[in-house]
Amino acid sequence: MPKKTSSIVAGIMTALSLTLGMCSVAQADTGAGISFAVANLAVSTSTIDGVTQGATTTHKTVEGRLLASSATTSVWKVKVYGSLNGIVFRDALGHSTLMPATLDSASVELFPTNSGVVIARGKSFTYLSASNAAVGSIETSLGTLPAPATGFGRKIVATMATDSGVYLSTVDIETASTNPGIGASQVWFLTAGAAPAVVATFVNQYLASLQISPASPTTGFGILVDWSSTPTSDVVPFAIGDGHVLTITGSTKVEAIDASVVSLRIAWATSKTDYVPIRLVKTTTGTTIKDRAGIILATYTSANDLLTASDAVKLDLDASVVNPVVPSVLVLSKFTSPLAYGKKVTASATQTSTVNGYTFSGPAAVSVVVGSTSKPLASSGLVAKKNFCFVAKSDSSIVLKSQTKRVCGTVSQELIVKVANVKKRKVTITTTAAKITVQVVKVSKKKSKGLTWIASSAKVKISKGVGTVTLKAKGEYRFVAAKSATNAAVTSSPVIFKK
Repeated sequence: MPKKTSSIVAGIMTALSLTLGMCSVAQADTGAGISFAVANLAVSTSTIDGVTQGATTTHKTVEGRLLASSATTSVWKVKVYGSLNGIVFRDALGHSTLMPATLDSASVELFPTNSGVVIARGKSFTYLSASNAAVGSIETSLGTLPAPATGFGRKIVATMATDSGVYLSTVDIETASTNPGIGASQVWFLTAGAAPAVVATFVNQYLASLQISPASPTTGFGILVDWSSTPTSDVVPFAIGDGHVLTITGSTKVEAIDASVVSLRIAWATSKTDYVPIRLVKTTTGTTIKDRAGIILATYTSANDLLTASDAVKLDLDASVVNPVVPSVLVLSKFTSPLAYGKKVTASATQTSTVNGYTFSGPAAVSVVVGSTSKPLASSGLVAKKNFCFVAKSDSSIVLKSQTKRVCGTVSQELIVKVANVKKRKVTITTTAAKITVQVVKVSKKKSKGLTWIASSAKVKISKGVGTVTLKAKGEYRFVAAKSATNAAVTSSPVIFKK
């Protein structure tokens, strides 16, 4: 017959939520000198506190929402573009990798390992390393947790993710009963290419949390709950042997479980140069963090689940990921160079992406560069008086690599030619050019299909943008404003003097 549950144990089982990871462990620890990091989560940011024996030593805000953490690695949700978010894995060395867009889903739960993430979709599990994610490889299936005996539901109460597979602590609970009984309490191991295996079985007990040491993949710590009489918990070391069999190898301190407790979790802290286990006891009023022996290290009144790491440095993000989204940028502007001096021209730009499932399209900022000066393009456009470039720039973030696209145009010199005196064949010229040359049509007795322009001996004197010239003979003339570093050359319309 399955054992009937007390309300305390039933409450623990229905509320347990494990997302913490692993680190190397010192076998001896005390409350003094223990340090760790605690994350308080907002919608788009995470506030990270470094704590030593209950005192906050560092405080910082990270742009990104922390989703899951281990002692040295973490998983984040960060903004990609607009309302589009991305999933980032941060390894123990501080390198960040953008994971596939499909992992940003309410139906997905992520558990960071040393080198990647274990992905839970219901009771089916896959694994994806950061290195494979960076090159677009797909997930590796670890398998699905088998169903329980008829009349029972199988609840996963703890998850221990590793790069080689995932350990699941489960409890089978009667489904059709007002006072449900507990059936099998087991630990399963799921790995690629093999059938799910039971690696530990308990009677009147279950592991409410378990975490392995990455420095020693055959040892770890867990929280063992016993409901045989008065419900108790104990921080216990375990060993993993052949076939991934998990064996409890000791005891620390048995504590009674208060009725207000809703979850128990193992996490990791540091003491000098060693990693030590700590326990997070969440109640209806907040979370108390204790060392292995039960000494209180810190108390938080927040009703939210707290995520932790061995130190605040581990809960941070690099300035960029190793595989950022690189959008395409397109400048939209209709003009033909050279533009007439003073002509208005407009431009807009777009940025688009379909990288790694991160698909978006939207406007990109446009600036105008004239010489060494750059400024945002006004909504009314540009009145072109010098050669220019429209420069479009896409957004930039930890996961978005900014790209630029440049479209340039030339602008003719200003050249305004007016006849000041017809009889004297006097011409005035307004120009931005430093030099004006005069051309005249060559007169020939032979018939020609077109005009032949030749240099005139006439000289134009320019002062402060205004020039004058008096032509010595009748004829058809035109004026050429010379090219400069800022403007293109331009030729005037013909001016004809008949006598």
